[in-house]
Amino acid sequence: MRFSRPLSQAGHLTVALRDLDPAGNSLERLKRMLQESTGVISAYVSSSTEVVYIIYDPLLTSPEALRQIIQKAEVQTEEWPRRFY
Repeated sequence: MRFSRPLSQAGHLTVALRDLDPAGNSLERLKRMLQESTGVISAYVSSSTEVVYIIYDPLLTSPEALRQIIQKAEVQTEEWPRRFY
């Protein structure tokens, strides 16, 4: 997705994951689902740190919408972040 405004205006979300599939199937599914979602500029899923880093356009999506995508991917998260930047 192209982001036409300064990247400083993008939303950033970091979510800790847990109980990951050892084969990595759930992480690949999560990454694909996020990258195909409207408003997601970038999604990086780290299996070594068990964290997903998402940069998104806050005019097109929200942290709650991203949370729903993560749930649909059947990936468990630690406590959901209370602050977003």
